[in-house]
Amino acid sequence: MSEWQSLAPIVTERLGDSCGAGDWLVAAFLHLTARSGLAAFRSLTAERIREYLVLAQAVASWDCGFVGARGGMYQGDPENLSRVLPATIASDFIFHPAHSGDV
Repeated sequence: MSEWQSLAPIVTERLGDSCGAGDWLVAAFLHLTARSGLAAFRSLTAERIREYLVLAQAVASWDCGFVGARGGMYQGDPENLSRVLPATIASDFIFHPAHSGDV
């Protein structure tokens, strides 16, 4: 069995709301690990998993700058997300125009 690993926290530039941060972290991690298919997923190394967790942390931290669990999805933009993620990964995320619904 492996030992527990720790990651350094990522400081949020501005805090709007932490609601949904865990959801964003999990969604980003699942996207990063599964986007290339099952064979690629099965061949993930511990180093790559760690890299993806740090990137997922960055997405969660970014979303904390907006109000509401889906604030980043409605109020954010790919350029803003590209400041914390490589542009090739940031462009994978879907953004919706602001609306009057639950954000």
